[in-house]
Amino acid sequence: MIRALAGAIGFLTVIPVPRRLLEPDLPPPGSMLWWWTPAGALLGALAALVACLALFWLRTTPLLAAVLVVVALAVLSGGLHLDGLMDTCDGLGSRAPREQALHIMKDPHVGAFGVIGLSCLLLVKMSALSSIAPASLTAAVVLAPIAGRATQVVALWAFGYARAEEGMGGAFFRDATPGHAALAVIVAIGAAASLGAWMPARIAAALLVAFLCALCINSRLGGQTGDTIGALSELAECAVLLACVG
Repeated sequence: MIRALAGAIGFLTVIPVPRRLLEPDLPPPGSMLWWWTPAGALLGALAALVACLALFWLRTTPLLAAVLVVVALAVLSGGLHLDGLMDTCDGLGSRAPREQALHIMKDPHVGAFGVIGLSCLLLVKMSALSSIAPASLTAAVVLAPIAGRATQVVALWAFGYARAEEGMGGAFFRDATPGHAALAVIVAIGAAASLGAWMPARIAAALLVAFLCALCINSRLGGQTGDTIGALSELAECAVLLACVG
């Protein structure tokens, strides 16, 4: 159990974990997926701490606090899912046939659509965060990464792998089960309920938005990839923040 938790944290974040728990190989994907949303909660808690320090200790403006939160989430996650978002935008934005789009997504170079997609996402995130009332900001920041990781688990279970070769990404698709998906949703909704009466509905709406985006990607690529799973996570985070505005 401890090794699986360490594996999830080590895979999803840059937070140091004891190397002995991750050697000689990472734990099986199926064991780590049970801890996917708790790892998201850890990310959210650390980013919420940044928000509190910025607003109530440094007394920054809401916009600067929003920028610092977005930077903290990007740094703590190692930019893993932002990279997936850029690759997904490049592949889908190319309007190329399926196989060519998948090939474009594997290219390590970032294209124009990737830059545009990343820029739009970061701008929306920062605008949403700066518009959330200070009293609700920490709750929104905690919930966003939880919803993002819950979306990942549900998508891993609900959709097939788009690539012919399995690799590490395919192993997560293969090992994801209905139990993983159900637990991820329960944790997300439960965390939302503990933070406010209206939060569960907002989380549910964000998960629905991400699922609809997943359906569009699935129809275009005939499945999902590690990149699209990362993109869906970022879109779910953004949807949560937008739902918390006002």
